[in-house]
Formats: sequence, structure tokens, C-alpha cells
Amino acid sequence: MWTKGSDILKVGDKYDLVADGKKQILVINNSTFDDEGEYSAEVDAKKTTAKLIVTGTRLKFLTPLKDQTVKEGNTAHFEIELSHENLPVTWYRNETVLHPSRTVLISTDEKKHVLEIREVTLDDTCEIKAEVTELSTKGCLIVIGKSQIQ
Repeated sequence: MWTKGSDILKVGDKYDLVADGKKQILVINNSTFDDEGEYSAEVDAKKTTAKLIVTGTRLKFLTPLKDQTVKEGNTAHFEIELSHENLPVTWYRNETVLHPSRTVLISTDEKKHVLEIREVTLDDTCEIKAEVTELSTKGCLIVIGKSQIQ
């Protein structure tokens, strides 16, 4: 029987349990930082424990997205900064992937990633999301109409 802490591990998408002669093998599929901890195997009242440390990129947003209020016809500027360099970021407008175009500019400079939406219209009011691996940050784009400008 394999356990992580007090949880009994079962075969499934996450874990494979392999018996190879006298060896009992635990396979952890698609490991993440959440998998760190102490794992134990118990057979015939004998128990052994090992600690798993997952290495890799502990990615985080140093600067998350901020809401932007922009006057109609101007440029909205969204910027994030990551803890690691040269990682691909996907930008979304209301869950639809954004691609560079005449009015959408996407740039990267090491840890800094920038999205510019030029010549915004009232229809551009939306939620903006930046996603990298399994992390994301969100901000709102609010466009103020010309009639609302004082």
C-alpha cells in the first residue's frame, strides 16, 4: 500500500503502482509542485518512507495585470512581469486568444510582456487575461466614450 501523508494512493491518471518481483514502484504522472511531500510504502507490516522534492520553474507574476480605463480612440496598455525570462504568454480578450494585428500589438522583453490595443472603441470593453503555463492574471479594459469625456 502506498500513501502520501495519510492519503492512500490509488491507480489512476495521477499514479501507477508497479510490482516488479520484490520491487514495488510508485510512478507519479505529470508531477507538479503539489506532489511534494512524504511518500510511504507498506508491505507485510514493513514500511519505508521517502521525501519527494519537485524541481523546476516556480513561476509567478511579479507584476500582475491591472484594470485599464481608456478614452475611446486611444491605446490600452497592459503589462505583466514574470519571475522567469523567455516564457511564452498567451493573451485573451473575453476568453478568445488575441493575435497581433493592425490594432493589437504583443511584445516581449525577457520577463516583461506587453499587450497594446490601439484605437479602442466602446466594443473593446472586455476582460483581458494573460496566461503562461497554468498561471493566469486578469484585468478589465473599460473604454470611455467621447461623449463621457469632460
